Amino acid sequence: TEAPRELPEFFWLNPVSRERTWHQPEPRREWDPDKGAYFYVSQDGEASWTPPDEWAWQVHTVDRDDPKWGADHAGREYYVNTNTGEVTWDKPASLAWVKMHTHRTYFYNHRTKETTRERPPGLGYMSHTHGRMYWVGEDGQTTWESPHGWTQAVSGPDSEHPGRLFWHNHKTDETTWERPEEFEWQEHHDPAEVETHQEL
Repeated sequence: TEAPRELPEFFWLNPVSRERTWHQPEPRREWDPDKGAYFYVSQDGEASWTPPDEWAWQVHTVDRDDPKWGADHAGREYYVNTNTGEVTWDKPASLAWVKMHTHRTYFYNHRTKETTRERPPGLGYMSHTHGRMYWVGEDGQTTWESPHGWTQAVSGPDSEHPGRLFWHNHKTDETTWERPEEFEWQEHHDPAEVETHQEL
């Protein structure tokens, strides 16, 4: 049997584009002593004296004395692309990358606002093969039945709301369209130490 591949210590997550990668997405900046200037090396190895357009964003803050925006937007951040001259209030995807720890996780319940380092016993696992949740008991055995009784399903074509998720509790025989709090747990990874973006 092939040994499981050891995962890297870190990965990068982009909450704007919803992308993930094991490799640092930001272009590498290096100094050329002969030219006395920095140049940029992209992930595919291409070098350039200017950063790629998608990485040429700089963040600025509206000053309260700004005659156009100061009255209504003082202190608000905006973004300027030094290559294209584009200006936007929305954070560009290239600036949204966050370095995350692969093996340091915590769990947060979006209903109860609880946070814990230990995996909640009622939190299941998604089977991508079967498209449904399963659970692991204290004996290490897997089961389709949750310890709290709730299971997730999709309403059929004859339902009043076809294709909609609903939840049924086989212990209490309760059925609801509202997600139970036991299903509100989500696993999150710890961000690595905050690192400032390279000044482009």
